[in-house]
Amino acid sequence: MGNEGKAEKPAKGEHKVKGCLRSEGGKFMLEDAKGHTYALTSTEDLSAHVGHEVVVHGTESAAGASAASTGSTGASKEITVSKLDHVSDTCKLGKHSKSDKGNAATPPPSSQK
Repeated sequence: MGNEGKAEKPAKGEHKVKGCLRSEGGKFMLEDAKGHTYALTSTEDLSAHVGHEVVVHGTESAAGASAASTGSTGASKEITVSKLDHVSDTCKLGKHSKSDKGNAATPPPSSQK
């Protein structure tokens, strides 16, 4: 009865990661501002958000057997997505963004010095 009012507190083990959603070899990846890459597992189709900046909510685990078997993802962690929040139609995060065609109007990330 008292737990219903605490909806904003994430479940134990749940994480939020903001980054750029990519698709590689049929798998969805998220690259954050620090260049960390996460393999995403979701029951929903994330293809509409590829190339967009998003916030992914979900449980994080080491990308052990699944990433090791493919060998191509390069992700060190895996997130099982429970929710996805759209931030922007373009990615300003990460170095590998190909949707950054209008870079004259896009300020550089604050992490670059």
